[in-house]
Amino acid sequence: MRLQQITTTSLSALCLLIITSVAQAQLTGTMDIDIGGLPTGGADPPNDEVLMIDLGTGGQDAVIIGVGWDVTITANDPSWLSHASILFADSFGFSQNPAGLPEFGGDDFSGTASYSSGGIEDITMIPIPGIEDTFDLSFTAPGGILTLVLNEFVDDLSLAPDGLWESPSLVTVRYTYIPEPASVTLLCMATLGLLSRRYRNHTNER
Repeated sequence: MRLQQITTTSLSALCLLIITSVAQAQLTGTMDIDIGGLPTGGADPPNDEVLMIDLGTGGQDAVIIGVGWDVTITANDPSWLSHASILFADSFGFSQNPAGLPEFGGDDFSGTASYSSGGIEDITMIPIPGIEDTFDLSFTAPGGILTLVLNEFVDDLSLAPDGLWESPSLVTVRYTYIPEPASVTLLCMATLGLLSRRYRNHTNER
């Protein structure tokens, strides 16, 4: 009986340690989002393509810390490839034009072309040109739901749509979140109950 109490106490202490560790732990996830076949949208919100992406955090807030892309864009004349934009939030979030910014070195012409970020860009450490310093553009996806907006830097009103994200076109996000401890607590309690029952059965057999 004494040994059973010690074992149960040890298991309880282990569960408490796991719960405390998980409550303080920050998990990292990565998700690929397929935007192939979707129009590039427009400069006005009614013409945007808005995607609500569940990052699978169990309802916990997620912090977007990295973005990447491997996309192919078709820009219909007179729209430019540099007009196609990806906004990683529903308002003032992190935005990227895979073909570069219009009139600032971007591909300011129509046609079809492919672009890659060459991996996931860490947006918590964006370098400041000419200065040995960085700034942080990470942002929160409330409840683990990322709003991804596909729009046009400039909307050519004579076109509908201005262009197309060809298939395959993937956008990648990396994020962190703190898991909800309640689910871990339930799992730990269930495991503790199962181990205790097995121990009692083993003791009775002896």
